[in-house]
Amino acid sequence: KILADAKARAASSTAPEAAATRAKAASDAQSALTAGNFAYGDGKFPLAVEMYKLAQTRGAPDKDALLISLGAAQAQAGDKAGAQASFQAVASQPRKDVAAYWLAYLATN
Repeated sequence: KILADAKARAASSTAPEAAATRAKAASDAQSALTAGNFAYGDGKFPLAVEMYKLAQTRGAPDKDALLISLGAAQAQAGDKAGAQASFQAVASQPRKDVAAYWLAYLATN
């Protein structure tokens, strides 16, 4: 019973793809950012990248935080060049230090 309930919940409208569909239909940056975070947490990195880029086009309020999330998703999705570009675009502290960490990681992997 517990496993069946968990499977049903996993297949429900809370799946990352459903969140992404809702975010695409919405007009705000927050819904796209939330969908991106959901996809990233579920290991669906290409979908996370798509949602973070959508949040960018909608004017997400914390640009540097979004760039960190986008870069991390790009790195996990195998887009090293895209990740480097995102991390290099981070402009303010303390996020610039986080970006430097990621850039060092990418340089060694």
